[in-house]
Amino acid sequence: MRVIIDAFGGDNAPLCVLKGCALALSERNSVNITCVGNEEIIKKVAIDNNISLNGIDIVNAPDVISFNDPPMDIMKKHSDCSMAVGLKLLSLGKGDVFISAGSTGALVVGGSLIVKRLPGIKRPAIATLFPSKTGKFMLIDSGANYDCRPLMLQQFAVIGSELMQKIYKVTKPRVGILNIGEEAIKGTDLQRETFKLLSESLDVNFVGNIEPQTAFAGKCDVLVSDGFSGNILLKSTEATSKFLFLQIKDVFYSNIFTKFAASILKSKFLKLKSKLDPSNFGGAPLIGLLKPVIKVHGNANEIAIKNAVLQAVEMVG
Repeated sequence: MRVIIDAFGGDNAPLCVLKGCALALSERNSVNITCVGNEEIIKKVAIDNNISLNGIDIVNAPDVISFNDPPMDIMKKHSDCSMAVGLKLLSLGKGDVFISAGSTGALVVGGSLIVKRLPGIKRPAIATLFPSKTGKFMLIDSGANYDCRPLMLQQFAVIGSELMQKIYKVTKPRVGILNIGEEAIKGTDLQRETFKLLSESLDVNFVGNIEPQTAFAGKCDVLVSDGFSGNILLKSTEATSKFLFLQIKDVFYSNIFTKFAASILKSKFLKLKSKLDPSNFGGAPLIGLLKPVIKVHGNANEIAIKNAVLQAVEMVG
């Protein structure tokens, strides 16, 4: 297994990327990792932080594309950035999967134009896993395409169903459309037209419109959405989870009695926190490309990077 990773993608790069790679190798030493980025800086950060580079190859890329750069710059102005070079390595067969916590827009453009899309696929999409009452569900798209057409959502539904069957072993995955109500007339033209397409499709097990609360209750396995709405759901869920755990912590440490209760319930809450922590989900595949590309959250820490590498091994292996 050969994993290529963007060493300068994300807010905490390259330190957290290198730490995450080292952690992944400590659990799976058979993996070969190629870090792409400024070689001099990578080696200095590794030495300064006592990070072993055993099992890690370095491919030099002198430039970085930032979150503020126009996505198309990955093909011209920043064509020698760490993300672009990593995607080129993947397209040339120098690795089995590419991982980046960098700009989503740039990754979508680079993935589409360097790695290339699968035949017939209109746009790649980000497929993010969420925990639910009954297990998990996959949200597609969670941020790659803000402006979508019904045919794109239909393709997301088909590919999402295939992923849930082949990778997560879900038989006949239930597919729903993210909407503000269950009725077929709800939503904008996008949701209503997609409802018609999926109702007539023989390729998916369509269960209708799904509201966010019913998705978390376990009423679907694949939830299709335009990237704008999906990204709002993703970030709102993450923010709400963090807020609630901070509030619970304040309650438990308010006096001696609540502290005693906290000591009894600590293991239960840590288990729940771990279940909801985005870092433990690693990354999200950018589906619809010829080769596997995984997007990691922009503020990913070393745990998220480690889990993204291990996730890549499971997905591709």
